[in-house]
Amino acid sequence: MIIRDLLYTIFTLYMIAILAVWLGPYIQFDLRERKWGKWILIIVEPFLQIIRKKLPYFGPFNWAPIVMLLIVWLLRKIIVGI
Repeated sequence: MIIRDLLYTIFTLYMIAILAVWLGPYIQFDLRERKWGKWILIIVEPFLQIIRKKLPYFGPFNWAPIVMLLIVWLLRKIIVGI
């Protein structure tokens, strides 16, 4: 029970980190300028780069964070089951 809740929290925090990286430029919030923001980029960017290589840009919009959110959400559903 505690492990399930911990995993759920970790997946949810990772999804929030993906949203912060994705929405940051649109709301004038640069993570590279903040000390804790660099940690978020270190955690999220390697996986985003993998998806960006596989998924092309469609105009000015980057679909990689959305795909990554869906992947993490599905993993959370499968592993945690909540």
